[in-house]
Formats: sequence, structure tokens, C-alpha cells
Amino acid sequence: MRRFAFMVLVTLGWSGCTCASDVTIVPPRVPQGGRAVAVAVDFSDERRLIVGSESGGLFRTLDGGESFHHLDGFPTIAPIDVEIASLNHDVVIATARDDFRAVSGGGIWRSVDGGASWRRPTGWPPAPDAGCRTRPEARGISHMPLTHTFHVATDCGIAVSTDDGATFSIQRLDPLAPPRFDSLQHRVRALLVVNRARGVANDDRRLFFLNGGSWQPSTVAPDSGGAFAIHAFASPWWTNTPIFHHTARDGRVWFTEDGGATWSQMAAPRWSMNRESFIRDGRSLDGNDTHVDVYYGDGFTIRRQTVTTAAPGGSNQWKEPSKMDHRDPSDLAFTPDNTAPLMLTTDGGVHLTPDNGTTWTLTGSAYGGYAALQIGEITGRFVDGSPPHTDLYYGTQDNDIKGSSDGGQTWDGSICCEGAFLRGDAANPAHVDGEVTGRSCGGCRNFIVPAHVGQHNPPPSFLNAPTGSAANKADPPVQLVGATYLQEVPNTGQGTFDYFLSPDRGTSWSPSFTINRRPRGPAQFAGALDNPVAYIGVEGGGATPALFGLMRAQDVGAQATVRAADTNGMQSLGLLRTGQATYVVFGVDPASSNHLIAPDIIDGQMKASSDGGASWYPLPQLTTAVTDSGRFLLSRSERSFVTTIAWDPTNSCHILVGTMQNGIIRSADGGLTWKQVAGSRAAPWISSFYFPPTGSIWMSSYGRGLWTVSVRREPPANGRCQFPPPPGPVVPLDSLVVVALSGATARPFDGLTDSLMCATCSLVAVSNGWVSDLQLDGDQVQQLRISNGSVVQVGRDGREIPLTVPDEYMPGEGAALRRMMGRASAQGRHVQGVILDSARLVALVLGRESIPLAASRTPRVVVLSAGRSMIPSVAESGDSVTVRGSEFVTGQGIEIRFDDEVVASGVAVGPDGRFAITLPIARPRGELEVTVEQRDGRRLTRVKTSITVVGRED
Repeated sequence: MRRFAFMVLVTLGWSGCTCASDVTIVPPRVPQGGRAVAVAVDFSDERRLIVGSESGGLFRTLDGGESFHHLDGFPTIAPIDVEIASLNHDVVIATARDDFRAVSGGGIWRSVDGGASWRRPTGWPPAPDAGCRTRPEARGISHMPLTHTFHVATDCGIAVSTDDGATFSIQRLDPLAPPRFDSLQHRVRALLVVNRARGVANDDRRLFFLNGGSWQPSTVAPDSGGAFAIHAFASPWWTNTPIFHHTARDGRVWFTEDGGATWSQMAAPRWSMNRESFIRDGRSLDGNDTHVDVYYGDGFTIRRQTVTTAAPGGSNQWKEPSKMDHRDPSDLAFTPDNTAPLMLTTDGGVHLTPDNGTTWTLTGSAYGGYAALQIGEITGRFVDGSPPHTDLYYGTQDNDIKGSSDGGQTWDGSICCEGAFLRGDAANPAHVDGEVTGRSCGGCRNFIVPAHVGQHNPPPSFLNAPTGSAANKADPPVQLVGATYLQEVPNTGQGTFDYFLSPDRGTSWSPSFTINRRPRGPAQFAGALDNPVAYIGVEGGGATPALFGLMRAQDVGAQATVRAADTNGMQSLGLLRTGQATYVVFGVDPASSNHLIAPDIIDGQMKASSDGGASWYPLPQLTTAVTDSGRFLLSRSERSFVTTIAWDPTNSCHILVGTMQNGIIRSADGGLTWKQVAGSRAAPWISSFYFPPTGSIWMSSYGRGLWTVSVRREPPANGRCQFPPPPGPVVPLDSLVVVALSGATARPFDGLTDSLMCATCSLVAVSNGWVSDLQLDGDQVQQLRISNGSVVQVGRDGREIPLTVPDEYMPGEGAALRRMMGRASAQGRHVQGVILDSARLVALVLGRESIPLAASRTPRVVVLSAGRSMIPSVAESGDSVTVRGSEFVTGQGIEIRFDDEVVASGVAVGPDGRFAITLPIARPRGELEVTVEQRDGRRLTRVKTSITVVGRED
């Protein structure tokens, strides 16, 4: 009995359990556990391992993978790598991506109690300097065997510790690396140090090796491509030879026999682009000490080849496992003496092998196990049949679409391999079974299948708009009710996005309405479902500098009218991104089409609209609750900390707001007051809610699977329920003010007639961005830097003139510029323009909205799939995309970048200001950022967009 009580206490300590919680994790009983990215084994006990998930934190097993417990004390949700100290198994070092904490959770963390609690080591993060950004991340960890020494790849250089991670200092690979605006010139991508004399590493430009204790660049090595990996180096260190293997940025495998000074290509299959590659070395299974087994994970499968220390390049005799119940491997752990493979991590979870890697089988998932499924959405319907039952459906990242006909007790329905935008008639007023629609990948398509999903691989195709053909490329259909669907089709000829309505699940279609801004996510409906109001999140917005906005379509089922729903009081909505989809984050009351809630990521406030988006106003109490009084940021770049907003369809008094790292914020009185749901912080990256007619609410987490939320759903007994009204008359955002360089106090700006606009003066204004810095020589402007968008320069008569100073792009805002702004920089104002006399700076114009100047053109870019994907907004790894632009300058070439790599230069612009080019994708799954640049004289125009890239499953 005493032993049992002790184990209960240990379990409670590991899980971070509290006695009062309104949320319960309910991992679906499926073999898959979710995407794992790293694994570390205890040198003293091979049954003790720690596994890092991509977005669900860390998990530990004490029994070799039969069961797992979640390390709730790890302070962030997105680990990258993990290692257990070889001489003290209670010491664990982990690295993580930047997150939404006001004090970043990215970088290096250390535990001295086996992972129960964590602290920052001394020396991390390092003091900010010109070579490291203010919120640095850390990546791969190299632990020198049987020592207290750790090396960590970070944004600031190599972090080195000789005391089991208690303290770190920073080494730079290349102190003379050229500076970059984003302060990443010293970013180290991966490294491996086996002793004081031998080590290899790579930064964004090239490979380095240790030579006499100092880092030097390799003379012959791969230096092109964008396929950077975390676990990119391996070495048979026990052979005491200067051999390393490397999965390189060019997608190939390389080796060195001289410690990294020179490298040779190893015959191997090329990187599959399905996910990040990795490489590991183990002692040969044949027992020969001069042989080494090289394990190469190419993004799709894992291969093994036996090489010799005399010929480490091998002979291309790679062997694959005869059985893997899930592909896409990410890391491999060996027994402590490196004699045998022990545990494999993949996109499916954690695998064990009974036969030294010939076969790999998933282990330890579901209840009491590795529960890290990345579920992007859950939906369902109640069926009043015989017997009554609840259908549930969820879509994942690389772990199938699943269906349950018994309320989640079993999940027998399955569609390969991943998907989103599932629709199962959640409103379902008839309470009957019906078809399910959605989007599935690989071989991305829109599908329609019978109730309960069953086993459909591939599933039957949906009949897409506009002609009712499965061969049409269209984005996923959105169900209004029953057989009625709305679907969007890009009109590449007009540069618009056309919506069609079908009353019969795609057999016939009729035009409904058109918008001229790219949709990001599905429409949401309110009002009577036979003729509802639709809201659609879009790129760009009504108030600049808007990144994402909102459109409203009235009378979708009849003669629709369309208007912007973001023009007054809303600067920019934000994004929820999963591996399968991108959504603009907002919520609408299905019973009252004028009631909206959304985060304003520019203003840093939660906001509401009670007039259908015509005007917006802050909700301070909700902002405080969501951010935990400022402990979390409301946005990181364009991503929103608030991930989903949902009204209970049975009760408009009941509203749930999901977050990335602060659980659920709930209102039971229509939005008047807000409070965190007890215990909900344990669920990270909340992606959706499903409200059955009664009982517990289902919730999906993109990293910790499925949960139920058990709260009272009835209207308040005291009758106190009201959507929060505006705090008074809704007024436009702050007016523009001008600050003279002479030091005068800020005053209202009178436009082109302002007294500071001298006879020879002109105004330079930014559209869809702001001035982020000025390079000055005295009062002469050498260069204008802007955060985003484009610039226009006009004289006093309002006519556009060529730029007199060149522009460049720099995110954020320079400290010197903020000093020039003075007190006028308060309340979220930015420099929206500058007054120049030739190149002499006269004044700054500040505001929260852009200066209303009509530019002669507004460059636009859209990226659509051009390969086998039938979904325009989704491309598959290894396929192609078409980049289309309009309103660019004729005669000036276009440069296109995918993420940070230039993929096309000198692209011609036609006489109508348009261009189109089809380009292959050599990137793993995730969001691909596409940047289009054009230099027109002194003007540099940059337009960014993105497309979701998913893996190929063949």
C-alpha cells in the first residue's frame, strides 16, 4: 500500500495535476501519438528516455516506451532538441523555439530533477548585441561523450558549457560574418563536437570545423540549398578517427575523413522534401569494430548502410526497414553503448524495434502514453437515430482524418493521410446521419464520404465549383446546412476570388459573390442558415498597415452584397497556422450576425464589433485575461496568440476563446466578464471547439490531441447576459500628427497644405506598413527603411514624383527613430511618412493609420498550386506553384524568394503590369513564405504572401 501511495504522488508530481480542473485530456485510442522531433536516452538506463514533440512539449518514459508521462514543468510547448547528461541522469538540457511569452521561452532550458522543473542556465540568453536578435532561439545539442560538456547551436553562435549546462558562454563561428537587418548573421544551424580537437558545425552560409581548438571554414563543402537540418551531423567517435557524416543543405549526404576540412559526396538517395532529414552513426551490428552503421533519415524513410573506417563513404548499399507503421522519421536513439538502434521518432510518434531496426512499430500512445497528436480541428453532429449517437471527426497533421460513431470511444473511420476543413453538418437540425466533406492530402483533393467516414483511401472526390466537376481546382467547400455548400474558386484572369453556392452537394452551382482580397480560411456563418451572413478572413485590410482583414457577405443564399468588415477601429487581424491550414482568427455569434470578436495584432488588444464589422472597439478585460496581464504577447509577427473564438450555438451568452499557451478564456454572460477555465492551461495551441447539443464540449489541441471541457452551458440564472456595447461613440483611430525635426511638439497634420510643406517639399508615405528607420547623415536622408508594403512620394500638388531617396526593408522600429518620435510614439503610433526638402528631413508624420494618398498602383501577389494538388491554396512538397503579380512596373525585372532563398530573378512584367511564373518547391511541409521584390529607380517594392506546403505520401 505504501508503494502504491508513493507512485500516486510521483504521478501527480509529473503531471502537474490540480484537484480542480474543468478540462480532461481524452487521447483517441489510435496507434499514432503525434509528431515527435527528438529523443534522448539515459546513459545509465536505456529504459529511461525523453521525447520532444513538435508542439506539445516533452514526454518521459521510465519503462522503455511502454508508457509516457508529460513533463508539465517544461515552460514552453515547442522543444527542438533534448539531451540527458551522461554523468548525471537528473540533468537534462533542452532547446526550444521562440513563443508568445513576453519574456521569450525560446533558447536553452535546464532541469536538475529529471525534467520535473526547469530554469534558464546562467549565460542564456546572452546580452543583446549586433549579432543576435532580442528573442534568440536554440536548436541542436551536442553532448561530448562521458564529459560535462555541452555545445548548443543558437541564433547567437555556439553556446558552450563545461559544467553540465549550469553556465554557458557564446563562441562565434565567424566573427566577421556580414551583418543582417534581422540580426541573424551568427545563427548556427547544427553542430557536433566529439572532443576538444574535433567538431563540425554550419551556419547559414557554409561549414566549419575545429582546427587546433578554433573554428575555421571548410575549404570543400556544400554551400547552397535551403534544406537545413537540426540533427545534421554524425560521427563514429568511439573509433578515434576524424570521420563525420553530414546531411547537407543541398539535400545530399556528405562525409569527411579529415575532421571537416574537406568533404566528399556520399552516394545516397536525395532528400525527399517530406520533412527535415537527419543522420546518425552507430556501432556496426556485425560486431566488427572497424565497421560503422550509418543511418540516414531522408524525410520519408530511414536507411542503413554499413561502411568502414577506411572507406566511410560506403558503396550505396542502403537498406530500408521491412516494416514501418509510420514513415517520416526525425531522430534515432541507440542503446547507451551505441551498439543497437533503440527508439525511432517520426511524424506518427514513437517506435520500438524487436530486431535491430528491421521493423519499427508504434508504441506508447493514447491514455497514459505519448499523446501529442497535432489535431487542427474537430467537429461532429448529434444523431437522433436508433440508437441515438454522436458522430465525431478530427483532422491531423500527418496522422490521418479520423471518424467515430460512438462519441469518441472508438475511432474506426480513417482517411489517409492528413486533412482539414471537415464538415459534418454540425448544425444538423434534423439530427440525422449525412455525408462528410473536407480536404485530404497526399494527393490533395476535396472529398465527400458517407457518414462515419469508414475506410476510404483515397476518398471519393467532391464535385467542385463552378461546373460540378472533380477535375476543377477549388478550395474546400464550406457547409451551410444539409446539402447546401459555399465554395471559393480563384479567378486567375481577373485576380479575384469567386464564391459559388450549391444546393445539392456540388452537383449544380450558381454564382453567389466575388471578393478581391485573397481568402485565408473558411467562411463563418451567422443568421438563418438558408440565407446567412458570411464572414471571410482575407489578406490585407481596410485600415492600413493591415496584414489581414475581414469581408462580410450579406444574403449569401439570395442576392449577396459584399463590404469590408474591418475599416474603422481594426488595424489587423491575426493568423492561426497549422501544418494543414491557415485561418484568420475571429468569431461571430451564429444567432446574431452583427456580433464579432477578434484580436487586433497591431494594436495588441482584443476587440469587438456590434455592427457587423463596420466599427470595432477594445475589450480590455478580455485582453487582460487572454494575455494573463501582459505575461503573453497578443501576437508574434502575423500569428495570433488567440487561436480560435467560438460561441456556443445553443446559448449566445456562452463564448470560448482559445489561446496558444494560456488555455481557454470563457464568458458565461455574453462577453461582459471573462475568466480562465480551470486547468485549461495544460492544453496548448487550442485549434477548435465542437459543441454537442448538451454535455461536455470537445476541444482540439495542435500538440496534445483531444480534450473535453465540462462547464455549465445554461444561460446565467440571474439573466445577466449582454454582448459588450461600445464604451461610447465609436471614433476613428487617432488622427495623424506631425513632429518637426526642429524639435517642436507634435500637433495635428494638415496634409499637403500643412505649413511644414514648403514650396520645394514633398511627402513620402508608406502603404501597408510604416517607416521603421532612417539612415541619416546630419539632416540628410541617405536611406528610408520601411517595415512592409510600398512607398509613394508626392509633391504639394498631390502628383506622384520619383523617390528622391532609396528605400529598404527592416522589420520593427529603430531605437534612434523612436527617440526622434518622442512622446508622439505612444498609443501605438508609427511613422507613416516623412516630409522632405529634396533629401533633407523636415518632419515625421505619425499615426495609427496610413496617410490617405492615392498611389498610382498597388502591387498584389497571389501564389497558387501548380502541381498535382487540386487545392489552389495548398501545394505538395516537390510540386510547383504559380506566382502571379499585378500592378507592378513594366520594364523592371522581378526577384522572387522562397523563404530566404532567391528562386527567380529578372522575371519580366508585361505591359499590363502583370507577371506569372511557375516554380518548383524544394521545401519541407509547412508555411512557405513567398517574397516578390522589384527595384524601380530608388524605389524597392516588396510584397509577401504564403502558401501551405504539405508532404507527399507516396
